[in-house]
Amino acid sequence: MFLSAFRGIPKGSFILHMNRLLGSFFATRDVETFKNLQESLGIIIGRSFALQFFDRMVYVGSGLDLYLEVCNSSQLGVWLKNIGYAFVPKPHQQPTFLKSWSEALEETSGNISMLLTSWGFSYIFHFKNWTTNSSILLTTSVTCPLSQILSSHSSATFILLLHL
Repeated sequence: MFLSAFRGIPKGSFILHMNRLLGSFFATRDVETFKNLQESLGIIIGRSFALQFFDRMVYVGSGLDLYLEVCNSSQLGVWLKNIGYAFVPKPHQQPTFLKSWSEALEETSGNISMLLTSWGFSYIFHFKNWTTNSSILLTTSVTCPLSQILSSHSSATFILLLHL
C-alpha cells in the first residue's frame, strides 16, 4: 500500500527532490559527495528529513539526523568540517571533533563496548554551519545503526532513508 502511493512518479523527480532537500545542508557541489559518503559509510538518514522526502515538502529550520557506526563517523565529521560546519561539543565532550571521536572510539573498544551496545546509540556529535544556520546530528552506534533504530524505536514511527 505504501509503495503504491509512489507509482507513476518518475524516478528522476525523487532524485531532484532529494537533491533539493540536501541542498538545505550542502552546496550543490557537495551533494553528490555526501551521497557517496552515505553509501560507503553506511549512513542512514532519519527523522524529519526522511519524512520531508516522503511528504515531498520542506520543513524550514529542521536539522539533518544521520545514523552510522562510530568507527565510520570520523571521515564524515572531518568532511563536514572541511565544507564549513563546526563541531559543537556537549559539556562532557572534548573541544574538537577528532579528540571527542577518539575518546568515543576508545570507550567503544573493550568491556564498555558491550554496555554501550545494550544501550543502543553511544555518541551524538552535533555540527552547525553558522553561515546557513543548518544543523547536522551524527548519532553513532557501536554496531549497525539500523539494528539499533529498529530495537530502540519499536513503539514509535521512525522514518529513515538508506542510500538512494
